[in-house]
Amino acid sequence: MYLKIKRGIDFILSLIGLIVLAPIFIVLIIVIKLDSPGPVLFKQKRIGIHKTCTGKILRKTSPYKLPQIINILFC
Repeated sequence: MYLKIKRGIDFILSLIGLIVLAPIFIVLIIVIKLDSPGPVLFKQKRIGIHKTCTGKILRKTSPYKLPQIINILFC
């Protein structure tokens, strides 16, 4: 019961937020289209979780976080 009520409240608040922010989104879309020739939303093809062995290793080791650690140590 609680989850249904929470889901309903989340949906209503999200809908209100979208309605309130729609004019700002429209202005941003127009500005982006005038500024760059590409699409407004960037889409990227991604390989699924079970399609590659490399992804499994990268998710376990998280090497992409190393530059953040270096930043913390030397800044």
